[in-house]
Amino acid sequence: MRGMREEHRVGIYYLEAVTALLRRVRTAHPTKGLYQAAELQWWWSIPRRTDSLGQLLWFDDEGRPEAAAIMAVTIGTQYP
Repeated sequence: MRGMREEHRVGIYYLEAVTALLRRVRTAHPTKGLYQAAELQWWWSIPRRTDSLGQLLWFDDEGRPEAAAIMAVTIGTQYP
């Protein structure tokens, strides 16, 4: 194993990666993790200023997301 690689993902590519990561966390333990994948999918349905920001994730040798830095999401009543 070579180790993890760092990538910035934007838009739908970020959503796909973070969804896979959150699903893996939930599958590994039923109560770990702050958010569920469905929450980010729901938030994605509303355009936000943060959608174009590169989100930092780490991937293993097989291309699976292993970890993520803080995910920036604008939450409020004013969009975008």
